[in-house]
Amino acid sequence: MCKKKVLFVQLRFDVIGPRNIRTSHIIPYLQDDFDIQIVSFECNRPHRQIANVKIDRLQFGFWSYYVFNKTFSGYRPKGILRPISRALSLIGNKIAGFPDAWRWEQKQLKSYLKEQDEKADVIVCSMLPFYPAEVIRQLKKEGYFNHTKIVYDIGDPFAHNSTRSGATARKIEFERSVLGYADAIILTNTATAEHYQEQFDIPTHRITVIPQGVDIDALKINQSSEEATTIPHQHTDFIYAGTFYKDLRDPKYFLEAASSLSLKRTRFHFYSPASFFENYGSVEAIRVHDRVSHDELMRKYQSMDVLLYFDNAYGLQTSGKIYELLALKKPILFIYSTEESAVYNMVKDYSNIMFCKNDITAIRAVLQQLHHQGWTSTRPTYNISEFGWQERAEDYLTVLKSLTH
Repeated sequence: MCKKKVLFVQLRFDVIGPRNIRTSHIIPYLQDDFDIQIVSFECNRPHRQIANVKIDRLQFGFWSYYVFNKTFSGYRPKGILRPISRALSLIGNKIAGFPDAWRWEQKQLKSYLKEQDEKADVIVCSMLPFYPAEVIRQLKKEGYFNHTKIVYDIGDPFAHNSTRSGATARKIEFERSVLGYADAIILTNTATAEHYQEQFDIPTHRITVIPQGVDIDALKINQSSEEATTIPHQHTDFIYAGTFYKDLRDPKYFLEAASSLSLKRTRFHFYSPASFFENYGSVEAIRVHDRVSHDELMRKYQSMDVLLYFDNAYGLQTSGKIYELLALKKPILFIYSTEESAVYNMVKDYSNIMFCKNDITAIRAVLQQLHHQGWTSTRPTYNISEFGWQERAEDYLTVLKSLTH
């Protein structure tokens, strides 16, 4: 019996990021039941491969490659071409680059997807970027994909995206228009699911929540049998790896608190962009490191005493990083701005997490407490397999099978 065909529209598949990590880890668990194919663009990155999966890499058009989508095409203009290309990109994308810069690849993507009509049983659009959903909407209106099911796997909502500018009426209407053409919508958290149901009247049966997952084997977790983990006082190493955003996921108060204390032999290790640490270069306790490979980062996590997690101050997004930290079963210092946060409420009962409000006074108090008294946390008893990609893929299979049987 022939397997049903699933086409993943993953325009930035070779770029390191949550969307591509998600797809590349889930697909292997789908292959027993489905024939998988991926369409992407040639993004000037090492090619990511998945055994027995055909990956079509389209070439950027001239204007997209040299001007409008340089971030992913890889072109880096030099000399006088640099300001010219930058100016053209800013003007062009502001005038006609809605909803995103992939708008300039409409012709290529549309032509490719037309060829998949009557071939793909399911098309899965992984977003961001959102423009492929607009191409699907146009093709559906033109009479294509009458027998093809459409799935949108959405990491962050389009209009109410906390890392971008505000939710304009145009953005909301665009999101409403493309969501209406999806047979199923996969989201990473319940907050976005509730938002879609309320804002766009999406029926509950069309929405499935499948969070980000964890590569359990790659974590090389130390499965200690000890019933408790003790953080040593006066000599503690903290670690954070990830991106910060001003006001949204902002380390300002933490850095001010840490730099104001005299915590000898305590170190705060950050594997993050250096721009947030420009005022703290002389603070011995704060160590900023260059980006390292995922395997190396896992070794760093294992060697540290406390894992740091900075929760978003607002918005619907949830960072998949929390599942990776939980899977390590080490003590976590969770810096939060509001108890209404989806992540806060998800992890508030975990025994290996200490919570701290994101203000200078609270952070100073917690750091002083840890420095003078240490911290003994009960070793968590939860099963880390619930965070694994295999578990997430089982839910993905359920969605795909419901559309093809």
